[in-house]
Amino acid sequence: MTDESNVTKKVVESARLTESREESKKKPREEKSITVSTGVVFRIKEVPQIAYVDLRNSLPEPAPPVFYNPENDREEPNENDPRYITAKANWEIAMSTAVMNISILFGSEIEQIPDGVLTPDSENFKETLGLLLRSMGWTKNEIKEIGKLERYLFWVKYEACKGSIRGENSDLNNLFSAIGNASGVTEEDVAETIEKFRD
Repeated sequence: MTDESNVTKKVVESARLTESREESKKKPREEKSITVSTGVVFRIKEVPQIAYVDLRNSLPEPAPPVFYNPENDREEPNENDPRYITAKANWEIAMSTAVMNISILFGSEIEQIPDGVLTPDSENFKETLGLLLRSMGWTKNEIKEIGKLERYLFWVKYEACKGSIRGENSDLNNLFSAIGNASGVTEEDVAETIEKFRD
């Protein structure tokens, strides 16, 4: 199983847990819309804060290995261990990707798809997605098990929003910023997540 499929599966599991918790609350939320360069119109919603807590719990931060320090006569964490440094850097990338994904899942929904843009459930998009995921190392079985939430997430990233995430007027940047604003996430946090996000 690839890292991308692991992160996506963790995000979807986390999203389902949060969704079930939020079902009982069902309070009206302020909504607005954003149109991206493809002409797709998204309804923007506030992401429940518990979604980020659930996500953090599903992707725990790696702990540094411990070594005995004779100078202090005690065991201490070794944050300079090369394997730990690599694991932490990979975790930060995975967490940024997961934050972006959970924000898209909970903070957006389709309001309008113009002619000429494939829909998430279209056979053409499913076929394109299958080819893309196979090139990323997903197995046929993993692709076959993709559900509606995962397909929507990939559709937003690869069909509805075009271009790089970086850049002031990129579709994903604008969408993520709008979701962040609706959810009370600071612009600095949005910028930091976008910087770490894997294109």
